[in-house]
Amino acid sequence: MTDTFRTTAGPPIAIANGASGNGTDSDLSAIDHWCRRHGIERRDGGDDLEAAVRGAAAGHPPYVAVVGGDGTLRTAASVLADGEVPLLPVPFGTYNHFARSLAIDDLDAASAAIESGRVRSVPVAQVEALDGPASSEVFLNTCAIGWYPEMVRTRERLRARLPRSLAAVVAFASHLPRLQRFSVDVDGVEHRAWLLWAGNGRYGTGVEDVAERESLDAGVLDVRVGLADARFARARVLADLLRGRLDDSDRLERTVTSRPVVARLRRRQVTAALDAEVVQLRSPFRFVPAARWLPVLVPPTGPGNIGD
Repeated sequence: MTDTFRTTAGPPIAIANGASGNGTDSDLSAIDHWCRRHGIERRDGGDDLEAAVRGAAAGHPPYVAVVGGDGTLRTAASVLADGEVPLLPVPFGTYNHFARSLAIDDLDAASAAIESGRVRSVPVAQVEALDGPASSEVFLNTCAIGWYPEMVRTRERLRARLPRSLAAVVAFASHLPRLQRFSVDVDGVEHRAWLLWAGNGRYGTGVEDVAERESLDAGVLDVRVGLADARFARARVLADLLRGRLDDSDRLERTVTSRPVVARLRRRQVTAALDAEVVQLRSPFRFVPAARWLPVLVPPTGPGNIGD
């Protein structure tokens, strides 16, 4: 659905997470200049980003610009989804997968979205605990269980003393030989796995696009299980990925679906990475596609994955 943002008496508001991206003074100065150019009131996200976004939305501004990476945008989406105030993603993180899927890869593209006034509703996926007290977490991009969350933790520790790209490479290389196997039941089928991964939307299968979304507005889950039930299983999956034949791999189970998917692990507490933020989930749980809908301000000619 396409709409335009509402004109209100108050100014638009930007919430900035200074800990995202490089976090340098020059980066923040560019954000300040951009905000002044568009008449945006800039606020610091502080220690409670969710409260900052909630406070901004409570004033019913025409939109809330959120300056940060995927984890920052995930927090903002948990507040703004199913509401009337649209989100404007302003890329300021390490990878900015969600913003780039909307064709917003820099401040100029964010400016184009403001000038267009074009609002799209995009699906937000959710992971929900099935036992015990009600508990849920949204995700805009992916939820990963297995080796990836620990790799993220290592990467974030290394970023304190290494450039972010080098920190990512070192973290990946250090964890790859130590991938731990685990048992997981996915929709009643038991697997011995090294990775359980769910994408919000359909993702690619080649080495160049495996982290890129092929479609966002279809409201589907792309669920993948990296199997660890044979010798050299991980190496075979990586080889299939490098050859662009991941769909044909016999060491990867993949399901693209518009219905919820239930997963059960043998341990009660599960470490997961949602949009590259490490969180604790309670097993069993289910992935829910299009659990909520997020109004997003987008450029006038968005990419094919959010076309009309």
